[in-house]
Amino acid sequence: MDVRVCALKRGQVAAAQARRRIKRVARRKGYELHPDTVEAAGYVFVGTNAPALGLSAGQSLESTAAAGRWNSPKHHGKETGREPICPMQ
Repeated sequence: MDVRVCALKRGQVAAAQARRRIKRVARRKGYELHPDTVEAAGYVFVGTNAPALGLSAGQSLESTAAAGRWNSPKHHGKETGREPICPMQ
């Protein structure tokens, strides 16, 4: 199965909150965080099996959400004003 993975960069405040959250959980559970994990907390990742069909990353995310394949209802329809990064276009 072909899957596209798109990444949307979080805003500064949201990224800082996410980083604090993963650091708090890691500290509580006794984990050591990899630097890449801390960096990844600054992004929202979406995987979709919707065909690319020449869509931009933003259009791909919109079609994924509209088709009900969005895993996090918290972010459904949220407008951020930032263009997602989707390397497999």
